[in-house]
Amino acid sequence: MWKTKPRERLQEWLVETSPIGRHLFKIKKDVANARSKYQKISIYELPLLGKTLVIDGDIQSSEFDERIYHESLVHPTLIAHENPEKVLIIGGGEGATLREVLKYKSVKEAVMVDLDNKVIALSKKYLPGMSDGAFEDPRAKVVIEDGKKFISRTNEKFDAIILDLTEPTKGNESYALYSKEFYAKLKRILNEGGSIVTQSSSVLYGVDEKLLMIKSNISQVFKNSATYVMPFIVSFDEPWSATYGSDYIKPEEMSAKEVDSRLRKMLKGKTYFYDGIMHKAMFDLGKKMQGENPTKYFQA
Repeated sequence: MWKTKPRERLQEWLVETSPIGRHLFKIKKDVANARSKYQKISIYELPLLGKTLVIDGDIQSSEFDERIYHESLVHPTLIAHENPEKVLIIGGGEGATLREVLKYKSVKEAVMVDLDNKVIALSKKYLPGMSDGAFEDPRAKVVIEDGKKFISRTNEKFDAIILDLTEPTKGNESYALYSKEFYAKLKRILNEGGSIVTQSSSVLYGVDEKLLMIKSNISQVFKNSATYVMPFIVSFDEPWSATYGSDYIKPEEMSAKEVDSRLRKMLKGKTYFYDGIMHKAMFDLGKKMQGENPTKYFQA
C-alpha cells in the first residue's frame, strides 16, 4: 500500500489558474509582498526558477528564464532596424526589457513608462540582476505614468516601441493598451522605419481570444505584422507569443546569417540564447501559425 504524504498547506504553493486548469509552484520563501494602488506585487523564491516576480497572482519573470522572454520580445524587431536611436518601452517594471534595449550601441535614449513605481522599487531591491544596471545607465529615462496618458500627451517620436505588459484582462490597467485605437496612436509617434512589438499571450489550445484580438488589431493598423512564438518558458508553463507591427520592416524575412551579422555589429554585450537560428525558428512556424487562428497551432 502506498504511503501518502501529509497534505501541504495551500500557503506553500503559488497557484495560477487559467481557463483550462491550474499551475502549481512550490514556494520556498516569501521574499517580498506589497500592494500598490493598482495591483498586488509579490516576489517569491521558487525551486528551479529562483526569485520570481508575481503580479496579481500571475508570474511575470523568473531569474531562471527571464532572458528567454525579454530577448524574444526585444531583439527580433529591434535588430531589423538600421539604426535605432530612440526607443519607448511601456511596462517592463523589472527593468529587463530596458536592459536588452540598452545593449544597442546606436540607442541614445530609452524611455521606459510604467504605471507602478512599486514594481520598479521592489525589482531594484530584490531582483537587481534583471535590470543589471540599466536603471543607472545615463541613456535611460524612467517615467511613472499611465501609458495611455503618456502617449496622448507626448510630442516625442521613436524608432521602436516595445510593450511589455501584463495580460489583457478586462478591467485591469493594461487592457486598453491592446486596442486598435491605442496601436493607431503608437503609429503616429513612430519615426520612418519604426515598429511596435507587444507580448501577445499564450498560443496553447485556444485558451482564450487574447492573441486573436491582438493579432487582428495590429494587422488593421500596420501594413506588415506577424506573430511569432518564443522558445518554451518554464515559468509560464506554456508556449508564449509576441506580435509586431510596422509599415517598414519585415523581420521574418531576415536570414539567420544577416541577424548574426547585425548582432555582432549593433550590440555591446551578448545575448544568452537569441541568435540568427533562433530568430528564424521563432518566425518559421508554417501556415497554421500565420493563419487566421494561430491558437490552433498545437491542434491536429
